Amino acid sequence: MNIHDVSTLLDAMPVAHVTPDMSEGDAIDCMRVLGTFQGCLMGLVHFHGQTGWERHAGGDEMLFILEGETELTQLTPDGEIQKTARKGDVVQIPAGVWHSQRTLSPVKLMFLTVSEGSEGRATRPTGP
Repeated sequence: MNIHDVSTLLDAMPVAHVTPDMSEGDAIDCMRVLGTFQGCLMGLVHFHGQTGWERHAGGDEMLFILEGETELTQLTPDGEIQKTARKGDVVQIPAGVWHSQRTLSPVKLMFLTVSEGSEGRATRPTGP
């Protein structure tokens, strides 16, 4: 059994400034991986800025917004969908859907992301 003091861990994390073109290594350095859960990485991130685009073919992604506000964009076969997630919101991003985030204030979040089959890019994909 592992117990993680999420508040203490996040308080110790500096706010990372993310950009779409940051390297995968720099993006990973912004995260605190707590472990794995059912084939997913479970972790924390404290950031502001604009992420690149990513999708996870192996399964859905879950984001739990612990602090702040972020605008999420998803590219679906029916077009672009934008929604704002705020403190206390849980976001489920379907498997295989390209998505990105632009923070409206610094964000602290917990994530569950499938370990295998993820891809990312700096520029907006041309289709879903």
